[in-house]
Amino acid sequence: MEDGTFVAFCHFLSDLFSSISNFSLQLQKNDVILPQAVSGIESLLATIEAMAASPKPDGKLSEFLAAMKKQRQQRGGEPGVGTFKYQEVTLSKGEAAKLAEGQPISQCAPRLPGAIVLTCESTVKHLKNRFSSLLEENTKDTPTAKAVKCFNVFSHDSWPDNRLELLNHGVEEVNFLLQHFSTVLDRNGCNKEKAKEEFQFMKMTINTSFKDKSYLGLWQVMTTKEPYCSDFANILHLVKIMLVLPISSAVCERGFSSVNRIKSDVRSSLHTETVEDLIRISVEGPQLEDYDARQDVKQWFSQGKRSRRPNYMSWPLE
Repeated sequence: MEDGTFVAFCHFLSDLFSSISNFSLQLQKNDVILPQAVSGIESLLATIEAMAASPKPDGKLSEFLAAMKKQRQQRGGEPGVGTFKYQEVTLSKGEAAKLAEGQPISQCAPRLPGAIVLTCESTVKHLKNRFSSLLEENTKDTPTAKAVKCFNVFSHDSWPDNRLELLNHGVEEVNFLLQHFSTVLDRNGCNKEKAKEEFQFMKMTINTSFKDKSYLGLWQVMTTKEPYCSDFANILHLVKIMLVLPISSAVCERGFSSVNRIKSDVRSSLHTETVEDLIRISVEGPQLEDYDARQDVKQWFSQGKRSRRPNYMSWPLE
């Protein structure tokens, strides 16, 4: 910890992990949708690539460099190494004195930017490989990955404004999706040929009347309101698949945690239906502080095949 270059690199890692953590939290939301995941990973990649060129504004590394510069100013700008400290530890090694000069890192501390660039390049490479199905540069050209990318065609914010371009936009992607999900679509009575025609009509309708709607608001109208849910009944099969497409396994992991918490060793005789109801309440129900249990407790005491409390009186719960 006495090496100023190492301490600065640790602050850079803190900025890097913080950005990745924010993206991870975004993916763990129950209501995250495909366009949000795509924009999130693209924003993360851009942020990391920017870190390779300069410290993140208001980040930990920027704060560390500002602290070094402040110490140098307090000493009147005199050169020195041993007088620079971080959290009461004297930075007697590395490039702390040079970092305190306030110049770009590439000019004053050549060791640090080299390590930062290598780390950023490696991180970006692995993120692109991990989320290749959400990015344009798809390194895993599998049918599943292609299908996920093709669903971006239903993001109306990216549609062209020109009518002729809009007419041809997404035709190839929709054809692939209809073929890829043919088994599910046929089972649910979807007419794939009509779906192609409905897609063209739906694009024009949305571009004319619903361009200002949000992503979820648009598809809520299309899937629930007449005449749209009837006029576009076939192409909306693909939209419904897209809306339930899992972006991550976070929801499943929360479900597993709920099972372990609810069906413990002391409650192992719970019926399957009861466990399912409790899990659904735990995962999708209101927050505990927002739930008023008085009405449910009253009903539980007052109903049933036999009296649960012979001397029960309802007035305490009124």
